[in-house]
Amino acid sequence: MAKWFVQAREIERLRRENERLLKLLAELRTRLGEDADNLDIYGVSAEEKKLVEQGRSIEAIKAYRVRTGADLLTAKNAIDSVS
Repeated sequence: MAKWFVQAREIERLRRENERLLKLLAELRTRLGEDADNLDIYGVSAEEKKLVEQGRSIEAIKAYRVRTGADLLTAKNAIDSVS
């Protein structure tokens, strides 16, 4: 039973963190104004999107990782989100 409570607490913590991040994203979009239309949830740059359009997804993933410091899985998910 105690394990269930620990899991429920963790789920609630993750929900709060998700809400905080969504609010932060909305604030950033507001500050960026019209430039916000060029952003997606992962913040893939125009150059990285161009690489994807050219069929150079691996290079786009590498560029994303260099620019953001993200791990491989996060970078792949980001690039896949614009495919």
